[in-house]
Amino acid sequence: GIPTDEFFPTKSDVYIVWSKHMLKLFHKANKQYGSNATKFKIENYLNIKIKILNKNIVNDKKLFFISQGHTKIYGEKINYNLINFFTKLNSLIPNIYCLLHPQETLKNNKYNKTLKKKLKQGPHNFEYFKKSNIYICFCSTAMIKCMQNQHIVIGIDLIPDNSFLAYKYFKPILTLKNPYLITNKIELIKNGKVSAKKIIKNQNKYLKKILGPNIHFYNS
Repeated sequence: GIPTDEFFPTKSDVYIVWSKHMLKLFHKANKQYGSNATKFKIENYLNIKIKILNKNIVNDKKLFFISQGHTKIYGEKINYNLINFFTKLNSLIPNIYCLLHPQETLKNNKYNKTLKKKLKQGPHNFEYFKKSNIYICFCSTAMIKCMQNQHIVIGIDLIPDNSFLAYKYFKPILTLKNPYLITNKIELIKNGKVSAKKIIKNQNKYLKKILGPNIHFYNS
């Protein structure tokens, strides 16, 4: 997963990481704790194979927000801001739905009760089926899964109080600061004025950077 603050300092003798990008993060985070006991290895243990799409058709019937409303790993302010962010997006985009984290349920979550019909409890299927979905998120492993399946990810540009290094190293390629900018970007994508194919191409470069030898692309 994304190495947030609770990963550090590392205590194992040997730690296997995805890529050089990940290695830099671990070295930098351990250094903050004055720790250099762990030896790191970059290995291809995931062996992810991704089919590159020649055409990117966007699903505009439903849009999805990946919830992180349960967690405080990025700080309590982020937790609060992300919940408010979805509330505002819901007022701007009628066909948006919030995908709850596995630790959230329809009965146990921090969203306003008026949003109940917009909340979807997992498990969620992020597989590609005929069209690329648009997912809006902050910074999570689900975000990486969406990119792997050739969906469009729009990040939320907020500054965390905690796990700052994790966000710095894993921040999505396309990030926007407020719900109005995201709504506008979605309209441009839907109308073809912003290339979905180009966004996904840039995301694939991002994946190659963070996953290194663990990811392999091939043409459909």
